[in-house]
Amino acid sequence: MVHLGASWERPYPAALRRALAASGAGVALLAHDMIPALFPEWCTAAMVRSFAAWLQGPVPQADLMFAVSRNTAHDLSGWLAARGQFIAPPVVLPPGGIFRHAAPEAPPLLAEPYVLMVGTIEARKNHAAMLRVWRRLLSEHGPGDLPVLVFAGKPGWLTTDLLQQLENADYLGGKIRHIPGASDAELASLYQHCLFSVFPSLYEGWGLPVTESLSFGQPAAAACRGAIPEAGGAFCAYFDPDDISSIHGVITQWLNHPEEVAALRARIRAHFTPPSWTSTAAALLDTLAARATAPAAPDFALSAP
Repeated sequence: MVHLGASWERPYPAALRRALAASGAGVALLAHDMIPALFPEWCTAAMVRSFAAWLQGPVPQADLMFAVSRNTAHDLSGWLAARGQFIAPPVVLPPGGIFRHAAPEAPPLLAEPYVLMVGTIEARKNHAAMLRVWRRLLSEHGPGDLPVLVFAGKPGWLTTDLLQQLENADYLGGKIRHIPGASDAELASLYQHCLFSVFPSLYEGWGLPVTESLSFGQPAAAACRGAIPEAGGAFCAYFDPDDISSIHGVITQWLNHPEEVAALRARIRAHFTPPSWTSTAAALLDTLAARATAPAAPDFALSAP
């Protein structure tokens, strides 16, 4: 039995796992990220509790673990090993996506130039840092020469303070725009017409907005944390998301040198291949087929030193 969803939220009951084991069936789970365990301050208390229970029971008892990135696989194995639990290395299944690389050109949603940041408004995504960066850029460039910064994403948890700050600051006189409920067509338009995208998240299990941006042929300035460099590869400019000056430096370079952005855009459109769910499904099926025909694996929880 394969559970590829948020199995920490709705784990298989212990009785079902025992019944599956008695019947000779195995259980495979997917780890999307390790955020609630590594950074509980970015999560709700209920999520932290659910995730801790998942790591203590279903994960060590699973017959096979998948992970969406090498970084997530490493973090999962390392977190368990530090607590005396040892599992076989998780099999990496990089996520595909519904990308629109060949989508028809859509009309622009904004008349003025803009930089795009896609993602739920939550503490981990680091919108607060972008507010500080854009305020600094506004003082340096003035309102006439600074593009708009677009936040495309619905409000999440732990963001009341940030949303209040944006409102109190009048969204920097309109130099920050929040689009909370963009449709697929509107999101496609936002990607197609942006100067470039920015993704300053403090930690990700993958980094889907980065690969989405690249799939539209648009360069991304992104954080050098978690699995984000796996998502972006050699097609991004990276910065330290904890360092405002680092973020400011990369964005300033691109604003002042649009020819660099244009050159990277041309390279992306010539060489970037968007990941596909077909490849993800093939890797999943190949792993399960190999597992079904392989000899019984040793119990890693018992055999590891």
